[in-house]
Formats: sequence, C-alpha cells, structure tokens
Amino acid sequence: KELVTNMMTNLLADFKADANDGDAVNPFETGKSRIYYKAGALEFLESKRLAKLGVLATAIQKTVRGFVAFTQYSRLYATSIIVQALVRRNIARKNLLRACSAVTTISC
Repeated sequence: KELVTNMMTNLLADFKADANDGDAVNPFETGKSRIYYKAGALEFLESKRLAKLGVLATAIQKTVRGFVAFTQYSRLYATSIIVQALVRRNIARKNLLRACSAVTTISC
C-alpha cells in the first residue's frame, strides 16, 4: 500500500485538486485492493500516458525508417557494384576481341 501511495503521489504531483474550502486534496484514495481517483485525476494520468506513448511511437518510427533506408541503400549499393562489374567485363571483352582481330590481321 505504501509503494502504491508513493507511486501515485509522484505521478499526480502536477495535478491540482481543490476542496470546496480551497484546501488542496489528495487526488486519490487507496483501498485494500483498489485505487479511487478524484474527478479529473484519471484523465490527467491518461493524458500523461498518451504523451509518453507518442514519444515512444516516434522513436519506433525513427528506428524503422532508418532500417528501411539502410536496407534500400545496401541493395542499391550492391546492385551498382554488379552493374559496374558487368560494364567493365563488356569493355574488356570488346578490347580483347579487337586485339585478337588485330593480331589475326597482322599475321595473315
């Protein structure tokens, strides 16, 4: 019970709940197995939860977008190396055939 009370006190530290006479009131009560919230306290906790979820969703999106971009870059890089090798092979083959043709022409 003490642990729950301390946790809820820390979570609801920014929440302001006033009694009719203007005194500050604890925004929750702890029973034996449940927590009872004053008006607005649960909505305050939900808004804090949604704010945290937004931050976490942004971090997940950032990681996934980075992974997708890196994967696309890796594929593009590997493909460009293959294309360059094929072009170099064709140029070398053309030069070899030209040299073989020149040798054949000179020897005949």
